Amino acid sequence: MLAGTGGGVLPNVTRWRVQQLGLPPISEEELSKQMQTMEVAGMKGTLVDMTGTDMKTGKKARLVGIIVPADGNTWFYKLMGDVQVVEQQKDVFTKFIQTVKFSNAP
Repeated sequence: MLAGTGGGVLPNVTRWRVQQLGLPPISEEELSKQMQTMEVAGMKGTLVDMTGTDMKTGKKARLVGIIVPADGNTWFYKLMGDVQVVEQQKDVFTKFIQTVKFSNAP
Protein backbone atom coordinates (compact mmCIF):
# COMPACT_ATOMS: atom_id res chain seq x y z
CA MET A 1 0.00 0.00 0.00
CA LEU A 2 1.26 3.46 -0.91
CA ALA A 3 -0.21 6.84 -0.08
CA GLY A 4 -2.18 8.71 -2.71
CA THR A 5 -2.00 7.30 -6.22
CA GLY A 6 1.18 5.35 -5.46
CA GLY A 7 2.70 6.86 -8.58
CA GLY A 8 -0.18 5.85 -10.83
CA VAL A 9 -1.21 2.73 -12.69
CA LEU A 10 0.92 3.24 -15.82
CA PRO A 11 4.23 3.89 -14.01
CA ASN A 12 3.73 0.85 -11.77
CA VAL A 13 2.76 -1.46 -14.62
CA THR A 14 5.73 -0.14 -16.62
CA ARG A 15 8.06 -0.83 -13.69
CA TRP A 16 6.74 -4.38 -13.38
CA ARG A 17 7.10 -4.91 -17.14
CA VAL A 18 10.62 -3.53 -17.47
CA GLN A 19 12.28 -4.40 -14.16
CA GLN A 20 10.57 -7.68 -13.33
CA LEU A 21 9.55 -9.22 -16.67
CA GLY A 22 12.08 -7.74 -19.11
CA LEU A 23 9.30 -6.34 -21.31
CA PRO A 24 9.34 -2.94 -23.03
CA PRO A 25 7.47 0.03 -21.54
CA ILE A 26 3.81 0.33 -22.47
CA SER A 27 1.79 3.38 -23.52
CA GLU A 28 -1.37 4.53 -21.75
CA GLU A 29 -3.35 3.59 -24.87
CA GLU A 30 -1.89 0.08 -25.04
CA LEU A 31 -2.39 -0.40 -21.30
CA SER A 32 -6.06 0.53 -21.60
CA LYS A 33 -6.48 -2.25 -24.19
CA GLN A 34 -4.78 -4.86 -21.98
CA MET A 35 -6.16 -4.08 -18.53
CA GLN A 36 -9.40 -5.26 -17.01
CA THR A 37 -11.56 -3.66 -14.36
CA MET A 38 -12.20 -5.66 -11.21
CA GLU A 39 -14.33 -4.75 -8.20
CA VAL A 40 -12.57 -5.03 -4.85
CA ALA A 41 -14.48 -4.09 -1.68
CA GLY A 42 -16.76 -1.82 -3.69
CA MET A 43 -13.80 -0.05 -5.29
CA LYS A 44 -12.73 -0.13 -8.93
CA GLY A 45 -9.48 -2.04 -9.33
CA THR A 46 -7.28 -2.52 -12.37
CA LEU A 47 -6.11 -6.04 -13.28
CA VAL A 48 -3.13 -6.62 -15.58
CA ASP A 49 -1.82 -9.97 -16.78
CA MET A 50 1.60 -10.13 -18.46
CA THR A 51 4.11 -12.78 -19.46
CA GLY A 52 7.83 -12.19 -19.90
CA THR A 53 11.16 -13.30 -18.45
CA ASP A 54 11.80 -13.17 -14.70
CA MET A 55 14.75 -10.79 -14.48
CA LYS A 56 16.12 -12.61 -11.41
CA THR A 57 15.98 -16.18 -12.73
CA GLY A 58 16.01 -15.75 -16.51
CA LYS A 59 13.02 -18.11 -16.76
CA LYS A 60 9.68 -17.42 -18.43
CA ALA A 61 7.29 -15.87 -15.92
CA ARG A 62 3.78 -14.51 -15.65
CA LEU A 63 2.59 -11.63 -13.49
CA VAL A 64 -0.99 -10.90 -12.50
CA GLY A 65 -1.28 -7.56 -10.74
CA ILE A 66 -4.25 -5.78 -9.23
CA ILE A 67 -4.13 -2.09 -8.34
CA VAL A 68 -6.89 -0.68 -6.13
CA PRO A 69 -7.21 2.96 -5.05
CA ALA A 70 -9.10 3.16 -1.74
CA ASP A 71 -9.45 5.76 1.00
CA GLY A 72 -6.63 8.01 -0.27
CA ASN A 73 -4.19 5.12 -0.69
CA THR A 74 -3.40 2.68 -3.46
CA TRP A 75 -3.16 -1.03 -2.77
CA PHE A 76 -1.03 -3.32 -4.94
CA TYR A 77 -1.52 -7.09 -5.12
CA LYS A 78 0.73 -9.21 -7.28
CA LEU A 79 1.08 -12.86 -8.19
CA MET A 80 4.26 -13.66 -10.13
CA GLY A 81 5.99 -16.90 -10.96
CA ASP A 82 6.13 -19.87 -13.27
CA VAL A 83 3.67 -19.43 -16.14
CA GLN A 84 1.81 -22.69 -15.45
CA VAL A 85 1.60 -22.13 -11.70
CA VAL A 86 0.22 -18.60 -12.16
CA GLU A 87 -2.31 -19.96 -14.68
CA GLN A 88 -3.43 -22.57 -12.15
CA GLN A 89 -3.67 -20.05 -9.30
CA LYS A 90 -5.01 -16.93 -11.05
CA ASP A 91 -8.67 -17.59 -10.19
CA VAL A 92 -7.80 -18.40 -6.56
CA PHE A 93 -5.70 -15.22 -6.36
CA THR A 94 -8.40 -12.96 -7.81
CA LYS A 95 -11.08 -14.50 -5.58
CA PHE A 96 -8.84 -13.95 -2.57
CA ILE A 97 -8.32 -10.28 -3.50
CA GLN A 98 -12.10 -9.88 -3.77
CA THR A 99 -12.35 -10.78 -0.05
CA VAL A 100 -10.28 -7.70 0.91
CA LYS A 101 -11.99 -5.18 3.16
CA PHE A 102 -10.77 -1.63 3.64
CA SER A 103 -11.40 -0.20 7.09
CA ASN A 104 -13.09 2.98 5.80
CA ALA A 105 -14.84 1.47 2.78
CA PRO A 106 -18.59 2.12 2.43
